[in-house]
Amino acid sequence: MCAAAGFAIDPVFYGVAATSLGRPLAPVAALACAEEIMRRKEEALETLRDEGVLLECFFLDRREDGDYLISIMTTSDFERAQTVGRDSAHDIDASHRAFKRDTWDSVDALEGFAELATLDTMPSR
Repeated sequence: MCAAAGFAIDPVFYGVAATSLGRPLAPVAALACAEEIMRRKEEALETLRDEGVLLECFFLDRREDGDYLISIMTTSDFERAQTVGRDSAHDIDASHRAFKRDTWDSVDALEGFAELATLDTMPSR
């Protein structure tokens, strides 16, 4: 329960998803995508609110066998968040869908590069 945030909700920690960025220039595209998200932070936060996402974090994991995007999402309803995100008309969501289509090969010490939260009480980075 997020009582400190002023509302009663039992968020589900939706664990880490590791996505192989095996395509050429995918890590560069991932960092560019993160920069775009942070430039358009208010629009990105609006989409998180629409999806019911409380927190979403991304990390770039560079390994000898390749680069991986690590994502963490906190939400009370993961299926709803996925459906709303997939069906969203927000330009930033269309851009994110194109990024995934063009760079992700498979979904399996981290270098963080973007963190967005809809909780006003959480510190901003």
